[in-house]
Amino acid sequence: MPDPLIGKIFDEFPDESDWDVVIIGGGPNGLIAGAYLSKAGLKVAVVERRYEIGGGLATEEIMFPGYYSNMHAVYHLLVDLMPVLRDFDLNRHALMWTKPNAQAGIVFEDGKSLLLTRMVEDTKDSISKFSFKDAVTFGKVMRGWRRIVTDIIGPATFVPPLSPLDISIAMQRTKVGNEMLELVERSPLDIITENFENDRVRTLMLYASCMWGLDPRETGIGMFVALYLDRAMNKCYCDGGSHKFAGALAREIVVNGGTILDAAEVTKIIMQNGRAAGVEIAEGRTLRSKVVMSTLDPQTTFFDLVGPENLPADLKELVEGWKLDKWSYYTLHVASKEPPHYACDDPWINDAFMVIFGFESMDQLLAHWDNVVAGKVGDNFGGHATCESYFDPHLVHSPWGGHVSFFQMHAPYEIEGGWDKRGPELEEAI
Repeated sequence: MPDPLIGKIFDEFPDESDWDVVIIGGGPNGLIAGAYLSKAGLKVAVVERRYEIGGGLATEEIMFPGYYSNMHAVYHLLVDLMPVLRDFDLNRHALMWTKPNAQAGIVFEDGKSLLLTRMVEDTKDSISKFSFKDAVTFGKVMRGWRRIVTDIIGPATFVPPLSPLDISIAMQRTKVGNEMLELVERSPLDIITENFENDRVRTLMLYASCMWGLDPRETGIGMFVALYLDRAMNKCYCDGGSHKFAGALAREIVVNGGTILDAAEVTKIIMQNGRAAGVEIAEGRTLRSKVVMSTLDPQTTFFDLVGPENLPADLKELVEGWKLDKWSYYTLHVASKEPPHYACDDPWINDAFMVIFGFESMDQLLAHWDNVVAGKVGDNFGGHATCESYFDPHLVHSPWGGHVSFFQMHAPYEIEGGWDKRGPELEEAI
């Protein structure tokens, strides 16, 4: 009898095998797709290049033995909205989340500070130190923006997208839909400056709204201010590290008869009569499949694995036009004896999930982002930090104890002067 947890084990994985679905990439998207398809009764293989599944759900010893860091996913924004957590009841196997009340703070050079918290009233109290009017406004706009997230944007994230015309027609039928349409055509910068008067309040709100990649001056994306500001107040941490989430998803795949192959790099998507028919992996094995799903970027999927010669002209043109963003995050991981302590007027800042510092005004924040888009990092940069082990002591397995933290800042992929030169300079400056 096969083990009910891990299923049937091959004595040796065959050189050729047949599947209903092969999924390229064992990151969160691939694992979630594999979990649903396996549960639906399909024979599924998830193929992952790295020796660890999870993609961005990675918790590894990247500094010293016994000190674990989350290399990518730390702030889980949609835990209360994700269907996969409910559909598979993932919490039943001790997948647990920490959701601090003190979610995000900002510290200024004069010792003043501001907090975004889960509880709107606590945030209003913090804002009132700078502007009573802004505190009242925050309570008012967040009531409306949270309705937009819970009634429209959140549910729409997990269903097939509608056309822009259909969305507009549907939005006009409800009060909350019309409120979202009022936001859509405006830029994040316009929305923040029109609603708040204090510059430091504006700085925190703009950072929280745009830190995930919004251009603060771009119009037509205003509804994302509601989403990202609401999510900035509802971030969760995955207890034990984000890799626990990957492990929970992987469990659902194998329990339902699926297979996960790690250290298995796909080198080719096999094409037959214009359709994907399987994959070849680096060690020479072939997995034939009725369906091939790729979670990789379009150029890797279609140019490197399918081959441009196998693409229709219109698809080839679309893939050629796909571009990476000009920036990402520069992250510095740190091991220390003590957690960070911030010299400011509110000791609650030291309990915050994320602390922003380095920015004294909204103009300085905008100037930093402009520099990043131009391929530079100036002297007046800033970013945010989190002490992961403050919320998850299990990350440190060392007889000497201590803590693990990280600092993140927006930075260009191609930096002026080159990363070999600028990387050590930024590390020292931080």
